[in-house]
Amino acid sequence: MSNLNFDLNINNYSKPELISLLNINIDYNLNILHTKIFELREKIFSLELSNVEKNELKNFLKNVENKLKQDLEKSVILNTQEKMGDEIQLLKTEIRKNKKK
Repeated sequence: MSNLNFDLNINNYSKPELISLLNINIDYNLNILHTKIFELREKIFSLELSNVEKNELKNFLKNVENKLKQDLEKSVILNTQEKMGDEIQLLKTEIRKNKKK
């Protein structure tokens, strides 16, 4: 367990809290996420912490990255599904028009 005064349990944070923790905007993308995580890892390794604490923070950041990456992937899937639904409706409309001809 960490001696740091910081909660390293990823499940105790909401998405907005994690975004705020990384100091990124809500409209972040994968590149922004990777860059910010990399910068924070570099800062962590420059601190005078024990190897255990550094590893705990490194694992925490990896979990943050994974959670926010999954959220991005879900958003892409939902957007794709919405676009496909719209395209299906357009195709149905075209089919109906062609049947009337």
